[in-house]
Amino acid sequence: MKINQFSKYIFWSYEEDSDLPEQEVIKRVLSYGEVQDLIKLSDILSESLINKVISAWQEKEKFAKRINFFQKIILEQ
Repeated sequence: MKINQFSKYIFWSYEEDSDLPEQEVIKRVLSYGEVQDLIKLSDILSESLINKVISAWQEKEKFAKRINFFQKIILEQ
């Protein structure tokens, strides 16, 4: 998945035109993205894929509030 459609600072350690696995993009956008990035993520990828990645995410407790906001506010639109 191309990362250049999200805020640059989320993927600061990658080249702008990098192509990363969807799972990595989901985790980084949920962890560090702005609301506009979260909305864009939900527009691009399916809700079921995003929820599947969240369920399998080992470190999700660190970002529990952001994940909850995303699931309750962004995905429920």
